Amino acid sequence: MDSTEEILNLLRDNARISVEDISAMTKKSVEEVKSIIQQLENDGVIMKYAAIINPEKDSKAKEKVCAEIEIQVTPEREHGFDGIADRIYRFPRVKSLYLMSGGYDLKVIIEGETLQEVALFVARKLSTLQGVRSTKTHFILKTYKENDIVHIEENSDSREGAMAYMNTREDKFSSSMVQTTPSGIRKLFEMLIGHDDVISLSVGEPDFPTPWCIREEAFYHLEKGHTSYTSNWGLLELREEISKYMQKYNMHYNPQKEILITVGASEGVDASLRAILNPGDEIIVCQPCYVNYVPLARLCEVNVVPIDTSVNGFYPTAEQIEKAVTPKTKAVMICSPNNPTGTMIPKDELEKIAEIVKKHQLWVISDEIYCELAYDGSEHVSIGSFPEMKDYTIILNGFSKSFAMTGWRIGYIAAPAELLAQIVKLHGYNTICAPIFSQYAATEGLRNGWSEVEKMRVSYQQRRNLMYKAFCDMGLSVPEPSGAFYMFPDISSTGLSSEEFATKLFQKHNVAVVPGSVFGAGGEGHIRCCYATAIDKIKVALDRIADFVQECRKN
Repeated sequence: MDSTEEILNLLRDNARISVEDISAMTKKSVEEVKSIIQQLENDGVIMKYAAIINPEKDSKAKEKVCAEIEIQVTPEREHGFDGIADRIYRFPRVKSLYLMSGGYDLKVIIEGETLQEVALFVARKLSTLQGVRSTKTHFILKTYKENDIVHIEENSDSREGAMAYMNTREDKFSSSMVQTTPSGIRKLFEMLIGHDDVISLSVGEPDFPTPWCIREEAFYHLEKGHTSYTSNWGLLELREEISKYMQKYNMHYNPQKEILITVGASEGVDASLRAILNPGDEIIVCQPCYVNYVPLARLCEVNVVPIDTSVNGFYPTAEQIEKAVTPKTKAVMICSPNNPTGTMIPKDELEKIAEIVKKHQLWVISDEIYCELAYDGSEHVSIGSFPEMKDYTIILNGFSKSFAMTGWRIGYIAAPAELLAQIVKLHGYNTICAPIFSQYAATEGLRNGWSEVEKMRVSYQQRRNLMYKAFCDMGLSVPEPSGAFYMFPDISSTGLSSEEFATKLFQKHNVAVVPGSVFGAGGEGHIRCCYATAIDKIKVALDRIADFVQECRKN
């Protein structure tokens, strides 16, 4: 794509973009951009160009909002619902509290300055109380004022007697599951639902719809009534297309027995770990990393050995991995391009890691979900492509990121036949198969969707350029991502922890980012920002982050 075409595409898709932003996104000088725009005007391709700027610098006072919270709880042995109610009504923000019949137990009326303030109170105060199992928030459009009085009657709980007959064993839940913390990313995602005034750079999801040719293929098969189960292994025609695709990266897999279709790449992580790990084993996990690796490994009752890659530019080295190997080591987990940093493991280092894997007879689980999103001429290299590595490698991939198919839940595992013969047992009992229309859609994507994938990749690269320049201008240290669609700036200069920074940014400036601490070793002091977001929203969010960084430094 030449310079003129690239700039014309940006102007076509982004009416509010400025010359300076185009310069940042294309890595061309401002004067060069102005010259190209002037030539487009002279040629009559575009009319008089002018950026429309709305920085949203001034925040407007908002009326207080009220919300009704439905709460499900586990009553206490001695005090029933009253004990939990006592802890809830002591919050000054709680205006009214009721014990209810029906599908939930307690109803709370609370008041706050903003939607975000109310949501944060529910997430951090109510949801975390001992005994609270779930909450559901309804914002009140019209409020009939209640007296700020709590009405608690002793022994008023008609269900308390029934509780005596319920199972109250201390160990009625799996201890390993109880100790597993919810995903910090998904918790934030749920908290953002319905908050349209918040700009989210948090969840790693393309802002593009799934390409039309893929959606049309799904429509066709739904219209034809193709709604049955498939083989546990998945549609053979999809596995054949995946096998052809993997040859692009010098890997050769038999579609009959070395490729398994999964419900997203995340199922592949879980199934692979459960198929290779025994209690007491060790697995080396290169961090910062995607949030599901460690919890899923620990559910297998193994010891997770983290490697902090931040000391080496956020990619693991063969030396680091070998130092972490013990007689109990069973596997190594890598991700390139990486989530949350966007870095890629250099080919020469990856080859050295392959030698360590073979030397110690380990499994290597390679998450390659972002392999098609590589920038500046970088090319993805799979560790499975090196000589003799097929016998040691488990490739995880899918269609969510490259093809913008997150909601379709379609992924795959490529691995030695003897291992997949074990994994397919779990897959068959657990999920049976991926949705059939998603499988047909993915097949069409591999056949005819590549031009759309390239358009999205180019757009992500431009947004990366814009975000990278903005963080550099703020004086924040940040590695320039080689792939994926995340940036991982260092915010330690603000004096705040990752959690504090993300929380205050959300509360004060209506921007959601993910604290780096949730990604493990090397993540503290950073935040993850996703640039798979509309350019106008990215610009406003970056302005707000810059303002917040300045506020922190002044303090």
